[in-house]
Amino acid sequence: MGDIFVSSGGKTSGPVSFMKVFSEGTNAIQQGAFRSGANMGMMSIEHPDIINFINAKNDRTAFTNFNFSAKVPDAFMRQLKENPDTQHVVINPRTKKKYIIPHSIEITSYSIDDLLPEDPTTDDCYTVKEIWDMIIKNAHATGEPGICFNDRINENNPTPHLGRIEATNPCSEQPLLFFESCNLGSKKHLKICKQETARFGLDTFNFSRRWTRMSEWYLQYTNLRYRKTITSKRLHYLQQPAKTILS
Repeated sequence: MGDIFVSSGGKTSGPVSFMKVFSEGTNAIQQGAFRSGANMGMMSIEHPDIINFINAKNDRTAFTNFNFSAKVPDAFMRQLKENPDTQHVVINPRTKKKYIIPHSIEITSYSIDDLLPEDPTTDDCYTVKEIWDMIIKNAHATGEPGICFNDRINENNPTPHLGRIEATNPCSEQPLLFFESCNLGSKKHLKICKQETARFGLDTFNFSRRWTRMSEWYLQYTNLRYRKTITSKRLHYLQQPAKTILS
């Protein structure tokens, strides 16, 4: 919050404010629907607005259509283990300048102008342990934010040449590249098993094959990066030994 627009010289309202807009937009769209909408909001623990993000859901009436998770890199966890009282350093994603967060800020309304340049001699600022404890406290009170170990996820990224995985779908079971969407489908095997023997027959597996093909067609018609991503992932797995795929 408070960073400068290069084109106009104005100041940004920060990513949390836009998450609120998306939440209210989802609420308007789902009026009268049987299912609620869902969004996933993730922020790097190194982002200058991270304290605002961690505490955003203390207002139980806000962000009702969002799940929140903090992205925690391996470097932060090493600091937490080896030197938890070190300053927590945040990085402006535009300028790459590094800052520390003083204890004097107003946690829900501070801006980047309230932060201090990185300085190891400054004592009155948030430490790595304090940021971690803040996450734990809020997760206990409201259930959020969650934790996303994004470095660990990217260790198993099947298409690193397409970019880093930076987020997941709202339920967190599907890591996603930029501009990807999560298309979920399910089939109920109980309906197609042989009731008299409670076993699956050949027809069941033929159905599963057709269902899988149908799902692929659906993805191919999705007008997003899936067309490129699915092809790359398929080639990646076809090139792997069978044992690797099964494990």
